[in-house]
Amino acid sequence: GIRDLVRSRGLGDVYKRQPVTTVYNISGNRWAGKITITSSFNEGVLPFSIDCSDRAGNNTSVTETSDGKYVLFDNTPPTISDISITSSNANDTLAMVGDIITIEFKGSEPLKDIEVKIFGEKLANSSFNDADSICTATYTMTGSDPQGIITFTIDFKDLAGNQGEQPTYNINDVSGRVRFDNEKPLLTTITIKSDYSDTTLAKAGDIITLSLTSNEPIQRPDVTICGNDIVSDSITNPSSDGLNWFATHKVTETDPEGTAQFVIVYSDLAGNSGTPAFAKTEGFNVKVDLTPPNLFNISIASSNAIPSKARVGDVVTITFSSSEPIDLIKAPTDTIVWPSVVINGWSVRRTALLTPRGIAGRHSTP
Repeated sequence: GIRDLVRSRGLGDVYKRQPVTTVYNISGNRWAGKITITSSFNEGVLPFSIDCSDRAGNNTSVTETSDGKYVLFDNTPPTISDISITSSNANDTLAMVGDIITIEFKGSEPLKDIEVKIFGEKLANSSFNDADSICTATYTMTGSDPQGIITFTIDFKDLAGNQGEQPTYNINDVSGRVRFDNEKPLLTTITIKSDYSDTTLAKAGDIITLSLTSNEPIQRPDVTICGNDIVSDSITNPSSDGLNWFATHKVTETDPEGTAQFVIVYSDLAGNSGTPAFAKTEGFNVKVDLTPPNLFNISIASSNAIPSKARVGDVVTITFSSSEPIDLIKAPTDTIVWPSVVINGWSVRRTALLTPRGIAGRHSTP
């Protein structure tokens, strides 16, 4: 009968031209044949044939479906390639809170049941383009995400349901990683000094240098010294490590006098802003002094019996007072040379040709 004549064809060496496992009558003249697919079947479109005869002995043979549809046997697990992970951060290998992480890969064939996880959490935002078999998944970083390298997994199946192998190589590939940084940078050391002989003082023309060290690499900071925005060329990182920075400013006559004020605004490579700095962490401040010292009570007298007269052997004494501490510099070579001394604002008496200057090096005109 028809039960013995419904046969499969081309389903692998084992089942080729063998009867289907089950042939049964659905109702009336409607029949069905079933067979269980095994790994021994040839992949591709499953061919079949139906050979039968009616009770009068008329034979018929069919090898195609009425609607032209077919069944494709797929026994090969899918694979993915071109796996990448990037961040929306200006540095796409770094991420901070609010940055969007994008994971993209290409399937060897159309895929389904794609599940991408970051830190073990399934991503809700993913799309698959059947035309080019490219999948894109995105995730927005939050403050509760763990610090460090962003780990991810990808699970997927082909349309037949074959499970693909979960890739792991990209997670451990140094050149294809994104690091999540949720910590603010910190300036561990801040010092300020002048290039004047007394590095705690500065006058017009002297260079003030602000030195800072951070606990992690930072971007070029924005620095203000004495109310002046420091141009980028004057903010340097000679070691190129992003840790040790120097900002310089040449004092001008328009700078405010007193303690040299500064502001440091900075952020790490991921963009996390540190707390702006306004004060040194060690050492001394720099005082800007643009005002020449004022000399007063200036008098000159000789040791002669008549103070306004002098002869060989007499000692001439110049006496004066200063409005602020001053020091003495060497006199011209044709006169007595005195070592530099500091006169702390008191009336002084010296037997020499005195050339006073202010404590920050400003010369005074009596």
